Amino acid sequence: MSTATEALLALSEAFRARDLEAALACFVEEAAFTYAGSELGEVACGKEELRDLLGKVFSREVSYSWTPRQVWESSHGPHLLVLAELTGCVHTGLDIEEFAYRISGVLGHDKEDRWRWLLLHGAEPSPGPPP
Repeated sequence: MSTATEALLALSEAFRARDLEAALACFVEEAAFTYAGSELGEVACGKEELRDLLGKVFSREVSYSWTPRQVWESSHGPHLLVLAELTGCVHTGLDIEEFAYRISGVLGHDKEDRWRWLLLHGAEPSPGPPP
């Protein structure tokens, strides 16, 4: 499993479990980082802003997760650029609603040499015009 896929799945598991501390642990703690979700206003810079934002997201009646369909990663010095096409899932009790989802971002090493997110942007791509 690729580094990027591991990082994507770790964050997905935290989202699915609504585990705030596990989600925060996916981001570099020693440096400023930026998170942008797919909904208007879902932007956070740094740990405290992300804690506030995800606290609101995790308090919803639904939870979210994603499964990678295709992942691209490219190493650039100490950073890994990531682009992933995913199947997003909204979990509502026993029902699961799937949708197209995309994550792009940058992974960097933390002080313990583990890959963590420095920048992450989630998006819901539109289907586009018919061919």
